[in-house]
Amino acid sequence: MRWLRLLVPRPWRDAVMRDLEEEARASGKGALWLAGATGSPILPFHAEGVDYWNTRSWDNTQVPKPFTTVALVIGEPLSVGDTTEKTIQTATASLKERLDKSEARARQMLT
Repeated sequence: MRWLRLLVPRPWRDAVMRDLEEEARASGKGALWLAGATGSPILPFHAEGVDYWNTRSWDNTQVPKPFTTVALVIGEPLSVGDTTEKTIQTATASLKERLDKSEARARQMLT
């Protein structure tokens, strides 16, 4: 995101980057809609490494370094009953909660 560094002053740039990182962590409504349409559950998971490289991408992806310890937490499957807007909104909140719990558990496993 070099263009962001060039066009946006620092205090605002930091706020925009935090918003983009949150957006990267948000679940897509398309995936939830597809789960509701097909009846297939979504399996939330989180992998956290002790040592990793951060990519210079908009979502700040972490790549574990070789031979590092990685904690992998797999959450409870989430079934989405149908494709109505209310169901998708409820499933979005539930999936975010499950992903947050998985992340917290993975970090706890590494401490």
